Amino acid sequence: MVSSHIFSRVFLLLIKIYHLSRPCDEHGNYLQPDTPPPARTDANPDDWTPFGSHVEFETAEFLYKKVQMSAGDINFLFELWTAYNFQRGGSAPFNNAGDMYRHIDNATLGEVPWQSFTLKYQGAFDPEQSPSWKGAEHVVWFMDPHEVVKKLLANPDFTDGIDFTPH
Repeated sequence: MVSSHIFSRVFLLLIKIYHLSRPCDEHGNYLQPDTPPPARTDANPDDWTPFGSHVEFETAEFLYKKVQMSAGDINFLFELWTAYNFQRGGSAPFNNAGDMYRHIDNATLGEVPWQSFTLKYQGAFDPEQSPSWKGAEHVVWFMDPHEVVKKLLANPDFTDGIDFTPH
């Protein structure tokens, strides 16, 4: 009797695994066997949205990510850049550090938007002796991990680089 009970449970588990592992569309409808994946659409190589150009993107990445320049120094650099290009009818890629930060904040990863929430310590503390972080509000920025993973899996750069074999 025990062995048939175990067999039944294992059999039901295998059926669940089979149904959970069946490919489905974005609405959860099961696909027919051998259904090809949906066609991928490649992004326009000249689209640097929300940046206006490749130069704007590279400038922001260099100043913000690589050299981590302060906002004051970024403002000074853009003032010099604008003054230099004024005679030639051009300008700097951004008006100032705030303008550059707005472009960075508007950037998305494969159309997954940034989201945020605010945290504040709720426990008892003495403002005179406790660390300053206990009295401050802290903004946490994140992207929906489920959406990020979906975009990563849809990226053609990873087509031959992901092993879906369970380990």
